[in-house]
Amino acid sequence: MKGKDQSFIWSEGWWLEGDKAWFVDGMSNTLFCADMNTGECEKVNCIPNFGESTYCQNPYCVKCGRDIYCIPGYGGSIWIYNLDDNTFTEIDIDRPKQHLSGSQFWIWGDILFIVMANWNKVMEVSISQRRITNYYIICENDSIRRGVLVGDKIYAVSSESGKIYQFDILTKGVKVYIHPDIAKKLFAICYDGEKFWMGGYQKDIYIWDKEKDNLT
Repeated sequence: MKGKDQSFIWSEGWWLEGDKAWFVDGMSNTLFCADMNTGECEKVNCIPNFGESTYCQNPYCVKCGRDIYCIPGYGGSIWIYNLDDNTFTEIDIDRPKQHLSGSQFWIWGDILFIVMANWNKVMEVSISQRRITNYYIICENDSIRRGVLVGDKIYAVSSESGKIYQFDILTKGVKVYIHPDIAKKLFAICYDGEKFWMGGYQKDIYIWDKEKDNLT
């Protein structure tokens, strides 16, 4: 994607709504909106995280009503841009010391759940109140790399151990599935409707049948 000045713009994720795509440029930490019909890309506003490197600070976004939530990568804040008054509101997060870019998020009713890479918590954000309402610890002495929402549960994989964490977003309970046969560090998890597929930093792919707790 190129802006009107022909500069190259990249992002780690787009939020699609109708014929528009909202995204944050990974280099400049600037919010953009692209028209999917015309291919034109408009600069909306720069995220005002002054004093920090702009690289991958908030490379993800999600549109909730008239608010666009810019989710942290390496950054220490959630920035909410309101389309009516054209201003940003900052929400500081309980920033992990060594978190990585690779956040994931899901909307559940009025709640936005966020999982940040290389962290051990799930963040709960109230969309209507525009604030963080809770943090839920899902592992101790470990960290998660990626997750997937299936039904009312978030499944997250560890990059340090052969563990799969199940977080129930209704009860807030955590269940741990331990698979010492997973010898490689995991990086990703997805669900095909029946089984979970997991991959890591090597060429190994693991298929997990949760109902039988069987790993192949």
